[in-house]
Amino acid sequence: MKVHLIAACGVGMSALAGLLREAGHTVTGSDEQAYPPASTILKNLGVTVSSGWEPRRLDGVDLVVCGNAVTRDNPEARAARERQLPTMSFPQTIEELFLQSRLTIRGRRDCHCHRFSRKLRIRSLRERSTRQ
Repeated sequence: MKVHLIAACGVGMSALAGLLREAGHTVTGSDEQAYPPASTILKNLGVTVSSGWEPRRLDGVDLVVCGNAVTRDNPEARAARERQLPTMSFPQTIEELFLQSRLTIRGRRDCHCHRFSRKLRIRSLRERSTRQ
């Protein structure tokens, strides 16, 4: 699948680009200003990031992911809506592509074992990610 990230140079979106590449997807991105260290990390991951917003970058894209800083009037976001391309937010992408098949363990914040349950969730996720 070819995925385009709008506002790709943020910390979260850069990490998402890495997850998508690791999962075998082709990833491109754009940001207002692409500069190190994010641009270097993305380049090393094989992600082409362009400065500015150009709707033509959406040609051939299967999914558009909008970062938190993207407004409705962003030219690429607007073009994705007009073309009726599948569009997701950063959290939606994480949930739908990476978390839906995972076990959910929830701890209660008000119980004395909150730290233990948090550590258990982290450990479980780490173990599952190393198995895949």
